[in-house]
Amino acid sequence: MGYTHYWKMDKPMKGLMPLQKELVLEVLKENKKFLFGPMGTGKPIFTDDMISLNGNAKTDEDHETFEVNFRQSSEFEFCKTARKPYDLAVCKLLCVFSLSEGFNFSSDGTERDSKEQRFLGDESWPEALAWFTAKGYSGTIKNKIIPYLNRKE
Repeated sequence: MGYTHYWKMDKPMKGLMPLQKELVLEVLKENKKFLFGPMGTGKPIFTDDMISLNGNAKTDEDHETFEVNFRQSSEFEFCKTARKPYDLAVCKLLCVFSLSEGFNFSSDGTERDSKEQRFLGDESWPEALAWFTAKGYSGTIKNKIIPYLNRKE
């Protein structure tokens, strides 16, 4: 078992918007000491078609590969990060990808009484949401991310 993030894409993104690319590159640069290629070695893969990364296998800070193909829709994808150091980058990237229509995500987390408080007890989410808010996306958090995370199935 491990802490898991889930996502779906109702339709392909057809690549990322230029602003999304800038944000992804920023996340990769800010977290480079924690981010490695899909098998936990080498460099993360980021192209116009996809992103694929993991934690550091040499220090047992890898878990499952985080991979998103921007050109394919998907009904159910997931990545167990087990809250290892690369988890923060994954949380930030999920926020960035949520700017695309039809991309939605959720994560294992502690339920709270208030919808807005759902993830505040989890290590990476407060920092990831604060980072995304600082980038000017508090409206996306309030109007898209929080409602999707707290939907009733």
